[in-house]
Amino acid sequence: MSSDNPYQPPATNVDVVEAVSDDVWALVEPRKLTAGRSWAWIAEGFRLFARSPGIWIVNMILFFIITIFIALIPVISIVNYILQPIFIGGLMRGTHTIDTNGEYEVNHLFCGFKEKGSNLAVLGALQLGIMILYAIVIVIVMFALFGSAIFLSESGVDQPDPNAMFAGAAFIIFIPFLIITILLLSLAFWLSPPLVILHDQEAFASIKLSFSGSMRNLLPIILFGIMLMVFFIIALIPFGLGLFVMWPVAMAAIYAAWKDIFTNANPV
Repeated sequence: MSSDNPYQPPATNVDVVEAVSDDVWALVEPRKLTAGRSWAWIAEGFRLFARSPGIWIVNMILFFIITIFIALIPVISIVNYILQPIFIGGLMRGTHTIDTNGEYEVNHLFCGFKEKGSNLAVLGALQLGIMILYAIVIVIVMFALFGSAIFLSESGVDQPDPNAMFAGAAFIIFIPFLIITILLLSLAFWLSPPLVILHDQEAFASIKLSFSGSMRNLLPIILFGIMLMVFFIIALIPFGLGLFVMWPVAMAAIYAAWKDIFTNANPV
């Protein structure tokens, strides 16, 4: 006999439904987005800030106070580079809590120490090491390009010299090179904290993912940076008070960019 009962409610596999729902936050291959998504990230930043503006402002003030205090201590000021990804990771966790209808708290600023503290600290150490190596390379390049011109000017030689003329032309090329390389380094790190704390990625893997995802979305990221710069300039006008809004918005917008590039969550 058939066991079908037309009056029996359909069975639902709750575990499957929850798995599908959670799967939208799973790490995916970096998505290539349109230029218009840059504005969507900023709009999402304002939306997430508006959900809990008081806690956002308190957390950002605490973040800057701690950073400035450590920076004023000469011996340990370098620790800031290691601590910043941990704090930012905590802010990313807090933003994700807001985005999933949870309650944003001051404790979120410090939760990076508990959740992924070691990986985030390694991320900060890698960032510091790469910055030091980059600075060394820049000094060597500057000396190679401009050393002869400086030597001639100090030795009092007035006659035109091909090396000095080359140094002048190289300076024109050097500035764009400096800007481009700084931008490329920034692309490797700006999405690393959410990749570590929200996707459980190792520090070096998060750097590679941040860079590859950013390279696939150079246009929206450049437009995003330009628009943020404009908003920050506007925020400075009323005695800088607008920065209390723009810093949290910028942090939430970075979260929105991570969400858009690396997950299948609902579009912002």
